[in-house]
Amino acid sequence: MYVGKTFDPKTRVFLTQVELPGSYIFHDRAAADWPLGEEARQFDPAGGIPTVTLDMSKIPNFKTNYDSERANKCRPISFCSWSGTSCECSASPFPEFLKTECTADESRICSWAVKEVDCPLGGCYGFGVRLADDFKTFDTPLPPPKANTFISTMSDWAVPFKNISDKTDACYYGDLTPKPVF
Repeated sequence: MYVGKTFDPKTRVFLTQVELPGSYIFHDRAAADWPLGEEARQFDPAGGIPTVTLDMSKIPNFKTNYDSERANKCRPISFCSWSGTSCECSASPFPEFLKTECTADESRICSWAVKEVDCPLGGCYGFGVRLADDFKTFDTPLPPPKANTFISTMSDWAVPFKNISDKTDACYYGDLTPKPVF
């Protein structure tokens, strides 16, 4: 992403967390609150494009929050429960289900609920970029594009549908005569 030539990554690149789904609440951290080390946000003024590296192992409580979200995803609660490290089958009102679906191997049904947790507790991590106050895309602004008429009249779009008699044509639809339905 082009950010201009006067961009300062130490003050303009920050961590963020987004709560999903539906709420899209951003929890922005100050640019100075950057636990990933300064080598994780680099900038070459000649090209105007920053390089950002996210190493989640350096974010405080990331693993704890991720494991907490795995526990929250252990569902359905009618026959799955969190054992402290994994989602296990528990007592179920469906004994036949327990015999067939809650086996001791890794394919047991409750284990799938926590296989791929999207985001840790508190939301997905990412980074944000604030452009400099004097940011310009070009030294000289581009002129606006010329406006052209796309449709001269609606009759341009009133093209009748007709049957193609050549059956080798890709658009052949067969007999389109309406048939009575009884």
